[in-house]
Amino acid sequence: MVTYNNLSLTRLCLESIIRNTDYPNYEVIVVDNDSSDKTPEYLRQMAAQHSQIRILLNTENRGFASANNQGLELSDGERLVLLNNDTVVPPGWLTRLLRHLDDPGIGLVGPVTNFTGNEAKVES
Repeated sequence: MVTYNNLSLTRLCLESIIRNTDYPNYEVIVVDNDSSDKTPEYLRQMAAQHSQIRILLNTENRGFASANNQGLELSDGERLVLLNNDTVVPPGWLTRLLRHLDDPGIGLVGPVTNFTGNEAKVES
């Protein structure tokens, strides 16, 4: 997950991940792009409290794509999820998303939502 300020969104996202992830042995890598609000302090606190959260605090804004690549490079995972910090995940989200990758013919999956302006939108 990439962050740049917007602490309230990041807080909602991380807390929903902690609360709603039942998948075993997951890690959350948060790359902060030199936030000037209280985001870095919050991320340090969350990483100290939750062993599955790892953080990288950039000293400059490297941009969204570069920060995502930094997070992917740090990952030890076999299956990777790029998640925006304005996302609130529902219960069981990761298990349901990753089960589709059990099919060897599928190499990439993406969620759907009821609130977006593109192909990921489903009617509610």
